[in-house]
Amino acid sequence: MELTRRGILRERLHLYLGAERAILQGAQSYTLDGRNVTRANLSEIRQMAQGGIYMSKRKLAQFQAMMALKKAQQRSLRNSGYSEGGASLEKNTLKNWAPQHWSSKLDIDLNLPLLRNRASDLAVNSTLGAAAINAQTLGVLSSGLKLYPKPKFKELGLTAEGAREWSRQVKNEFDLWARDLHCDYLRRNNFYELQQIAFTSYLVDGDSFVLFRRRYATPENPYTLRLQLIEAQRVSNPLDRGGGEMLGLSPIEMTGTRTGSRIVNGVEVDRNGRLLAIWVSSRIWNEPLTQEEKLKWRRVKIFGDETGCRNVLIISKDTRADQFRGVPFLAPVIESIKQVTRYSDAELTSAIIKSFFSIFFTQPVAVSYDLNDILPKGEDGQQHHFRDWQRDFDG
Repeated sequence: MELTRRGILRERLHLYLGAERAILQGAQSYTLDGRNVTRANLSEIRQMAQGGIYMSKRKLAQFQAMMALKKAQQRSLRNSGYSEGGASLEKNTLKNWAPQHWSSKLDIDLNLPLLRNRASDLAVNSTLGAAAINAQTLGVLSSGLKLYPKPKFKELGLTAEGAREWSRQVKNEFDLWARDLHCDYLRRNNFYELQQIAFTSYLVDGDSFVLFRRRYATPENPYTLRLQLIEAQRVSNPLDRGGGEMLGLSPIEMTGTRTGSRIVNGVEVDRNGRLLAIWVSSRIWNEPLTQEEKLKWRRVKIFGDETGCRNVLIISKDTRADQFRGVPFLAPVIESIKQVTRYSDAELTSAIIKSFFSIFFTQPVAVSYDLNDILPKGEDGQQHHFRDWQRDFDG
């Protein structure tokens, strides 16, 4: 109250002195305390300035009410829209919650190795994580996506019967290639099994890569196309600087010396952000079991120079405009699944402990409280001993 009253008096004194200054400078009209005076009266102003310090309680109450109204109006203007909702800084549930939304390099690429490690651990060692990955893979792919060609025969100048015959021939020929293990560059899986591996890797690691490669045709397989799957961890920035083509050593972003291109977490883009190539390492760069092998990176162009066709297929789901690497499928629920897994393990351990059959001896013994005291007596009335029982048992 005292600070408010002092401020009011200071403001009124300022008005009085301003009116007095205006009269001394030759003005004949002024406004003071809500009154419009057209004829200068210096003595009246001085009297009001001297008596202004004795403000009545009524005027003080009116002034305080006016200031409260102004503050309420300002508060209503400031707390508009989301100010009373998700952007509130006054609610107890939100005032200490102030996260930062940065670029995809800081939000995604910087945290991607740890997210992959945790997501892969849940996919292997957690029942919930494994069930989520397997259910998603089975629901999307089932036994594998198959080709059912349906050409626009009218635009191609074909008849309906000719289009059906062409579709049957293409489907059968594609199935011959897809069912053969030679469609895999490593000759381990057919095309439908490769789908399962690629999609599972996409869910666990956030993305997966497929290289289109060529091999010579053989009598057993007249087709030259081969598919090679690349794990997401092998697509990384060249820590050997790409043979001197790149500047700096960073797992997040590197810059080219001549072209000005950038490598963001293994994906090379030009100055405009267009995809150019990926950098594939000979092994996972921080794997401890293969340190004897020299680590090398190879640049693979995403689009061919002569044909413009794809050399690399990137399987991922982008959620941001400047995003070049995918996020693991389990990333939003990693903490929840881990907590549920720990709770389930604790409950299971508790149930196992409770199921143990325990024996408690309630009859008091007389002498030494050892096993010999509770053994039964023989026919001769003598006390048996544990060593005698063991000797008889051993025969």
